Amino acid sequence: ILPVSSVPSPGEETPARDARATILGLNPGAGGVFAKKNWPEASYVALMRRVAAARPGIRFLLLGGASEAPMLARILAATPDLDARSAG
Repeated sequence: ILPVSSVPSPGEETPARDARATILGLNPGAGGVFAKKNWPEASYVALMRRVAAARPGIRFLLLGGASEAPMLARILAATPDLDARSAG
């Protein structure tokens, strides 16, 4: 979990200036190398919801490679009410 003040929210043209803003980066995949050790997608959704309930205003950044983009998209689709985006 990193406190940030320079990452824009979706739709913002200028970065947020709230020093209390926090981003939690999650890497749900393993590039196929350790696929059998991955958590189920639903577990990431549940984790994100639990953290969001405990830390109002938190943002989520899902990390992954091109092969993981469909999985990241499904997690984002399951959490439309959270401030989440992907960088994969």
